[in-house]
Amino acid sequence: MLFDLNNLWSTVLSLLAALTVLWVRATKTEINDIRNILYKTREESAREYVTREDLKSHNAELNKRLDRLEEKIDTIVIRFKE
Repeated sequence: MLFDLNNLWSTVLSLLAALTVLWVRATKTEINDIRNILYKTREESAREYVTREDLKSHNAELNKRLDRLEEKIDTIVIRFKE
């Protein structure tokens, strides 16, 4: 017999090991690609969106300005009533 059972079994196991290594390598590459996309997405979202603290400070400043504007309008309305 050209191949005995041990050689056949070794060949099958070697092929399975090779296919497993190829699958792991492809999966690792795909995971790295997804990780890179995730990092880019985080960077883009950080550029486009503000943090809660920044939003709170901007809202507080905007409210102060609106209050000042409201006071000015009130003084103008009171002057016209007199």
